[in-house]
Formats: sequence, C-alpha cells, structure tokens
Amino acid sequence: MPTELLDLLALLLAPRALVDAWTHPGGLFEDVLDWIDVWGAPNSADDANAKRRWRDWLREKLAFGLGCAFCLSYHAAFWCLLLMYAVVLWLPPIWAAVGRFLLYWLALTQVSVLLLQRTRHE
Repeated sequence: MPTELLDLLALLLAPRALVDAWTHPGGLFEDVLDWIDVWGAPNSADDANAKRRWRDWLREKLAFGLGCAFCLSYHAAFWCLLLMYAVVLWLPPIWAAVGRFLLYWLALTQVSVLLLQRTRHE
C-alpha cells in the first residue's frame, strides 16, 4: 500500500481517537474538562460591564467548543493534517517517521475501539 494512501487512512481515523480520548467520561482529561466548564460558565455579576460580557461570551463559546465532540472533530482533523504534513515536509526523515508512527498509532487505537464496540453490540 502506498504511503500516501496509508497516511490518508490514518488521517481519517486518528482525529476521532483524539476526540474520544479528550471527551471520554471518567477519562484522563475529565478534570481539565470540568475546569474548562467552570472557567467558561457565565458570570452574572459582570453583566454591567459590556467588555466583561464580551469576554464572558467568548469564554462560554470556547468552553462549549472544547467540550463538544462534534465541534472538536473538525479541529482535530485540521490539526492532525497540518501537523502531519508540517512534519513530513519540513523536518528530517527520522522525525517524519516519528510523526507518522504517532498518527498510525492513533488510527490503530481508533480501529481497536471501533472493533471493541462492534463486538459488544453483537
């Protein structure tokens, strides 16, 4: 299988593995997500100041986006693609191999999760 095709396949699967790891209830990042929710919660005490309301609105939207698996799937795919090709195009071949290894590892993790879910439903 050509490397480009394998890269494309990995880029299709890897972002979902990142999103699943980030948003998994009870997972490694649950405390961080809870902190982000508290940080982004609207603060009614600052309603008098328009500048504060703008900042609170921006915080609320950012906190929502970081906790929404659907929203994150777009961003994770973009950053995986950008990082993958930045590593491949601008770094020495050994770092390109490391970057590909990480991407393939995430893709294989997602494949194993999908297979595990499939066997549980059968």
